[in-house]
Parts: sequence; C-alpha cells; structure tokens
Amino acid sequence: MSQLLLMGYSQSGKTGYGTQVYGRILAQKSSLKFRGQPESLKLFQMALEAYERGEKPPRTTSAYDSMTLPLLNRHGQSIDLVLPDYDGEQLTRMIRDRAIEGNWISGFQESSAWMLFIRPSAINEPTTTMDAPPVAKEMKNPKPQAEINAPDNVNLRRLSSQIEMIELLQMWWWVRAGFAPIGTTSPRLAIMLSCFDEVNTELTPEFYFKQLCPLLEQFIRTVWADSAMRVYGLSSQGGSLDDPNFQHTFREAGAEKSGFLVLPNGEQKSDLTLPIDWLFGET
Repeated sequence: MSQLLLMGYSQSGKTGYGTQVYGRILAQKSSLKFRGQPESLKLFQMALEAYERGEKPPRTTSAYDSMTLPLLNRHGQSIDLVLPDYDGEQLTRMIRDRAIEGNWISGFQESSAWMLFIRPSAINEPTTTMDAPPVAKEMKNPKPQAEINAPDNVNLRRLSSQIEMIELLQMWWWVRAGFAPIGTTSPRLAIMLSCFDEVNTELTPEFYFKQLCPLLEQFIRTVWADSAMRVYGLSSQGGSLDDPNFQHTFREAGAEKSGFLVLPNGEQKSDLTLPIDWLFGET
C-alpha cells in the first residue's frame, strides 16, 4: 500500500487541499482516478458542504483520523492513498512533550511519501534569537543526523518557525529510521506553500521558499536528495473566501473549478493533484 502523510500546523491548508483532491478526482479534473469508492467521507464531509456554500472549511478538531482513497495514477499504478487529518496543535505538543503517539508511528513506518504544508503568512517572526526553541536537544542518536548551520543570509527574526519545523522533521526521521523495515527507501517530500494567492512574488516556489525559510530549506536539502523533494505553490481555493466578491465567484464556479497550483518551474496549473502523481512515481 502506498501511503501519503499530510503534515502541517493548524490552518496551513491540509483539510482544504484534501477536500479539493477528492472533488477534483470526482469531477474528472485530475490526472488521478478512483478505482473504487472511498469507504467514508466523514473526514471531509463538512468541508465539502462548506465549499458548496462558498465558505472556508471548518478547522479540524479530531485527534487523528484518516480517509483512504483507492486510486489509479496515469500509468495505471494502484495507490491506496491514506489522507490523515488531525488537530494541527498536535505538532506543537510533539515538541513540548517530546513524544509521538502510536498512530503517528505507524504512519511514518508505512508511508512512502510526505506532504508538508507551510503557509507563508504564518511564518512566526520572534523579536530575537532568544525566542527560538532549541533544536533536538534531548534526542538520542537521531537517524539520519544532519549538521544544521545557518546560512549567512538567514533572517534571525524567522528562526522560531523554521527551527520548530526542523525539530519535527528530525523527530519524524528518527521514528521512521527506528521503526521502518530494513531497506525502506526515504519518503519523497512535497513542500506545499499554501495560500499562494496571498504571496506577491515573481519567484518560483523553490526560490521563494529558499528566501522565506533559508534555514529550513538548507536542512531539507541536507537530508533529502534533490530528486526526492519538490516545492509547489498552492492555492486550494484560488483566493480568499473572506472576500464577498470572491466568495460569490467561487460559489458560482464550483470548488472543483477553483484553485491553482504553481509547479517548481513557475508554471501555473489547475490540476491540484499533480504533486500526488509525482510523489507516487512520476519523475
């Protein structure tokens, strides 16, 4: 079974994206297809209903839930795609408590791809480096282990969010290395810069991410091979549903016709599921 983990803090766009993935495939506006009916839509049902009203999906409050999508990619490969959804505050508790729950451990053990959601406007900017948390102080022999050296151009006011995410990635890597079967390959990683409609830039997602989070970007490049990670710009809705004018446009067009994806080379596409196609075999 191929398993994808959706990861990111609260309001980073996980539920919105998962809902749009289902809607795109259902409307046949995707490179992916269903090979069977999902067992349950409970996870995204409220989000689908909210989209029909032109409203934002509600925040996730469940501890840890998932929905399995039985898919076929463009090459005819069968994929049992598991979309976990969870209360994003769990990530904060992971760092605070230095503990990872059992459901997460099994997810890291079985997953073959990770999708990390980062909302650029939510990048925390502490006043000084003293506000930034330490990186993996209490970890014992993290595997794999990487040197973390801040680039010369790092913006010290953005260290907090970046170091938190680095610490989480180190914990996840350690759990995967400690529990995954011998010979398990590293998971592919898609970094999703969500709410990309809020970003005013002509840079490609890759260069924008490097400018936004240089420390985090350097860490990821140290751990992942270039061929195993990509950076995308994502706008699941295509605009802000807090804007009454856009809300009307979104409701009239339908969620399945809204939203856009910016590829690593800067090209804009309407198929939001292309990163999934790449994560599971597209080169």
